[in-house]
Amino acid sequence: MASAAEIAYVPAVRRSRPPTGLHFRKDVGVARMVMCKKLGRELPGLAYKPFPNELGQRIYDSISQDAWKLWLEHFKMILNEYRLAPADPRTTEILYQQAEQFFFGENAQLPPDYRPPPSKG
Repeated sequence: MASAAEIAYVPAVRRSRPPTGLHFRKDVGVARMVMCKKLGRELPGLAYKPFPNELGQRIYDSISQDAWKLWLEHFKMILNEYRLAPADPRTTEILYQQAEQFFFGENAQLPPDYRPPPSKG
C-alpha cells in the first residue's frame, strides 16, 4: 500500500464554460495488453504503476487488471489478519513483500482452470 507521501494529490479542474470543439486522446478506449504472469494469459494491463519502485514497474509490465483485483482482495485479508496499520512504515514493507510473493513467488500462477468467484454486488 502506498504511504501518504507516495500518493499524489491532483486537484479537479473547474471550467467556467464547457470546452469547444472535439478533443480526442489516442490512449483512451484502447487497453494495454500484457501477458499476465499470475493468470497465464494475455489480458488488459494496469493503467498506471501501482507502487513507486521496481516492484511497481514489474507489476505494471506483467500483471493484468484481473490479477490486480485478486491482489486487492488478498491485500484486505492481509491487513485484517495481521492487524496492520496503514500509516505504519513497516506495513508498506510487509505489503511489498506479500505482493512480490503473490505475483512472482513460487507457485504464484493460478491453476489453468481457475475461475474467480462472482463479484459481490
